[in-house]
Amino acid sequence: MKFILIGIISGIVTGLGMGGGSILVLVLVSFWSMSQHVAQAANLMFFIPTAIIAILIHIKNLTKNIQVI
Repeated sequence: MKFILIGIISGIVTGLGMGGGSILVLVLVSFWSMSQHVAQAANLMFFIPTAIIAILIHIKNLTKNIQVI
């Protein structure tokens, strides 16, 4: 339950334009005594799927807005 709450908070912070990953790593290292390597791996588990989806949406929007002359 703790990790779900951390994920939700870092997602909200990311949506506001700040680096949610930095908050996630800070919380995991400071409050849950994880090693920094494990916390960064958890951050990548959140970041990589989100980045892939963002790239796909960006490509979809680019192809939709291209006009053929």
